[in-house]
Amino acid sequence: MFNQAQLQYCVATLDVDRILYSVDYPFIGNDAAVSFLDEARLSDEEKHRIAHQNTETLLGL
Repeated sequence: MFNQAQLQYCVATLDVDRILYSVDYPFIGNDAAVSFLDEARLSDEEKHRIAHQNTETLLGL
């Protein structure tokens, strides 16, 4: 799912603090994963949360 409209829907519905970023490799290639998040209409802080801060918080890292 590298779809910006779906990402914006998830952000609006759930808030960025409840979204964890992952890829479904090897079922779907992950070549576009970095550029997808880079191109998202989100602040750098929101991208940071989705990319790893939310996971670190959830796992207590």
